[in-house]
Amino acid sequence: MTIEVFHYDILYVGVALIITELYWLIDRKETKNIRILDILMICVLVFFSAFRYNVGSDYQSYLERYRYIIQNWNIVQGRIHSEKLFYQLCYLTSCLTKSRFGVFFMCAVVQYPILVAVARKNCLHPSRVIFCYVFLEFYAISNNILRQSLALEFVMLGVLAWINKKRIVSLFLFLVAFGFHTTAILGIILFLASLRLKPNITTYLVCMFASIVFFFGWKYIIQIIAFIPYVNKYTGYFVKNGNHVARAAMYLYFGFYNFLSILFIKNSRRIQEYNKNHYKFISCILLSLPLFAVATHMVYANRIGMYLYQFSIFLVADLFEIINRNVNKIKLEQVFLKSTLIIWLLLVNVLSINNSFWQYSFIWSQ
Repeated sequence: MTIEVFHYDILYVGVALIITELYWLIDRKETKNIRILDILMICVLVFFSAFRYNVGSDYQSYLERYRYIIQNWNIVQGRIHSEKLFYQLCYLTSCLTKSRFGVFFMCAVVQYPILVAVARKNCLHPSRVIFCYVFLEFYAISNNILRQSLALEFVMLGVLAWINKKRIVSLFLFLVAFGFHTTAILGIILFLASLRLKPNITTYLVCMFASIVFFFGWKYIIQIIAFIPYVNKYTGYFVKNGNHVARAAMYLYFGFYNFLSILFIKNSRRIQEYNKNHYKFISCILLSLPLFAVATHMVYANRIGMYLYQFSIFLVADLFEIINRNVNKIKLEQVFLKSTLIIWLLLVNVLSINNSFWQYSFIWSQ
């Protein structure tokens, strides 16, 4: 099986690199208007997500859950008290298609057109954002955590609306995210907390100190959360320890996002000049560091941290743009940054072995 894992790893990363590099090379025009090449990229992302089979440890669980919902909708709809939007979307999908794999197609169609459109509107070169989305592992993760991947995206949309002073729209998008996954409330709270932090070296050192405290005192922190009204109902998400491989991987995540944090702080002034809205995301990355420390004990804490460090796709994309536009910068820096992301995906793919992610096949092969 080890040979199969490495074979898949190289094949997956190789195919991903070819597709995203082609998109990158063609995406030269700076415009906020959706282009044909953007639509083609959406089709590629949807294709590999919608028609996959048995990818991720939760695949069969979602397949069975979808089958049960569409067969017993009249019975179960009155019993659903949380995450209603996801189940209502499942039912709507069953009205549009009779395929038993409809839930995966539905999630892909909802998620990726929005992602590419947001990347185009916010970054002018969406190919950079999609490259980061793939090579920072978010595409791979979204294939397994369907409900939360939708919640993550709507939290992201809500955050973008918030920093653009569209508060009513932002609150609506936050509610939509909560309708897909209850952990969204924690992501929203953490984002609002990040607004109180300045993206500088002092904040980084404070977050590192908090990481040490969280690493050794995580049990006490969970006990404190248990006393907070309403939020205490979500402590159940934290107590899932996860397997030892996943927990060990969190040390790697902690180191990698420390590296990115330092890189963002070092370039914070240029990021602010290039995109003042994205500059605010640096604090989100910093605030995610203590959650990685907790995740070394309880891997599910990483799922909460994703609401914060998902914004790294915009910040790293900005770094690519800054390097490309600065004539005093050697383009080798861009090669180094790309190589770092490629190596990162190669590593995390191997560490996902217990998640069955490497078994990538398609529904028509069954």
